[in-house]
Amino acid sequence: MTPHDTCCNHDSACAAPVSSSPPAPRDMSCARTILRIDGMDCPTEEKLIRAKLESFPGVSDLGFDLLARRLAVTHAADALPPVLDALRELGFEPAPESEAGAQGTPAPGGPAVPHREALLLAVAGVAALAAEAVHWTAGNPWLGAAFAVLAIACAGTGTFRKGWIALKNGVLNINALMAIAVTGALAIGEWPEAAMVIVLFGIAEQIGRASC
Repeated sequence: MTPHDTCCNHDSACAAPVSSSPPAPRDMSCARTILRIDGMDCPTEEKLIRAKLESFPGVSDLGFDLLARRLAVTHAADALPPVLDALRELGFEPAPESEAGAQGTPAPGGPAVPHREALLLAVAGVAALAAEAVHWTAGNPWLGAAFAVLAIACAGTGTFRKGWIALKNGVLNINALMAIAVTGALAIGEWPEAAMVIVLFGIAEQIGRASC
């Protein structure tokens, strides 16, 4: 499948309007573009994108391949730039597949967890365990809080960012719920618990991605 395939002219998003007078000449063609979206690999991201694009002007169909991190968009000829902008507003970096290949984007089937992300998650796990150890040994609470903050910063930044984007777009997904839960735990002083929850969520998310 090429990044741009002509679609059916009878598609509802591209059909000419019924009118008693001849319509003004304009490009009524349709296109089907395959986008590579590296951050789209689970149903949470699919739900967020669907909420944004399903009723988007000029978009008539969406096809998701989470395993390959591809999104097929059937759209009016002039609708692709606004679609790309809308995806960037959601925190993604979409690229038409031909451009992604030209830029050296790794092909599907590569490492499920980037080395940097795995390293940050490992650091977060150690910090969360240290926060719990300080708590259970009645150590310095400020030291425990510092370990907890380190764990949340390493493992939770992406979750908080995705949760905030989801809430801004009226979607209450798992990232938004997790961000709210961790913020609530911090607000009541349960720092070690907040750190451990975000680390366990990060591990579960990576396992889920690997099994997609």
